[in-house]
Amino acid sequence: MTLRCDQLGYTYSTGKRAALRDVCIAFDAPVTAIIGPNGAGKSTLLRLLAGVADSRGQAGKIELDGWALNEIPVADRVRRMAYVSQTPRVAAPLTVAEVVGLGRAVQAPDRDAVRRALASVGLVDRFNDRFEHLSIGQRQLAAFARVLAQFDGPATDRTRYLLADEPVAALDPRHAIVIADQIRKASGRGIRSVLVVHDVGFAGAVADRVVCLGRGGTVQAQGPPSEVLKQDVLEELFGCRFGDSAAAHPRPLYGEAASGSLGAC
Repeated sequence: MTLRCDQLGYTYSTGKRAALRDVCIAFDAPVTAIIGPNGAGKSTLLRLLAGVADSRGQAGKIELDGWALNEIPVADRVRRMAYVSQTPRVAAPLTVAEVVGLGRAVQAPDRDAVRRALASVGLVDRFNDRFEHLSIGQRQLAAFARVLAQFDGPATDRTRYLLADEPVAALDPRHAIVIADQIRKASGRGIRSVLVVHDVGFAGAVADRVVCLGRGGTVQAQGPPSEVLKQDVLEELFGCRFGDSAAAHPRPLYGEAASGSLGAC
């Protein structure tokens, strides 16, 4: 049971330049990280996978378990897929608990699930605070907690997907480790994660598979971090100099996350 895209292309209605071209990826690894330069189409790809982008400019196909994504009822998709945008926002004056509780929209409300989710990211003390009063990093943590609340409960026989755009971009090292830990714990419950990241070190530490999306929206490389996060691949992808592969993904920082230990912080 896999989320996959075949010959996926995308062109925005306001321009003729393709944002994505002939993208073929099977998201069958526990954690897939998508890396690449600014403007390569990473966020567009994630939004298409989540079914929240305007599909009128789409070519090719996206499938979940062999079904076209756009043919799966929204309520069923919400039970299987959770999406976290790069800049979480809410228009209404909601509390942190209410925002996290939105993850239970197609399930029974569960304040205990919301509290567990907030505790997992270190925000349980902000339970009744207004979401708008949080810092940018704390909003990112709360958005991730919404996913944890959405997937709270026993494992199912249907693969679920966590799709997150830059989940640690605004976080300090300690909270980046917290998110890395939660991603790995989710994989232990059969939840596959697809992450757009700019931090190559984070990608090397948490991902089982790395996809390199280059300028022009094409896949330049994909495979295990040990095969993809190499100096020559990264230099071609980003157009700048890199050190050796060990410098590109400093596992000691994020490596603590796998064991659940935050002692290094």
